[in-house]
Amino acid sequence: MSAPAYFIFHTTIHDREAIAPYLAQALATVAAFGGRRLLMGGPATAVEGKAPEGLTVILEFPSKATAEAWYASPAYQAILGIRLGASKSDAYLVEAVG
Repeated sequence: MSAPAYFIFHTTIHDREAIAPYLAQALATVAAFGGRRLLMGGPATAVEGKAPEGLTVILEFPSKATAEAWYASPAYQAILGIRLGASKSDAYLVEAVG
């Protein structure tokens, strides 16, 4: 059995109007791959180190391979440019261990 994997995004939105179509479609692309949104929140409060800026979004997928397939999927790639144009993001994929 494979371990779950998590896409973590730290996003600062520059243009709320421009990102609206992305927000309206993104979760459907996640669900199509068995994923779900665990968190959409912000701002973060630093307890140690430096807190990320903007919103934090955490998506959970059944496996790293599934998460990578979602990100590379035609449906997600079709809307990715909207997010990239309307916001600044750091995004990374983490596989659960243990």
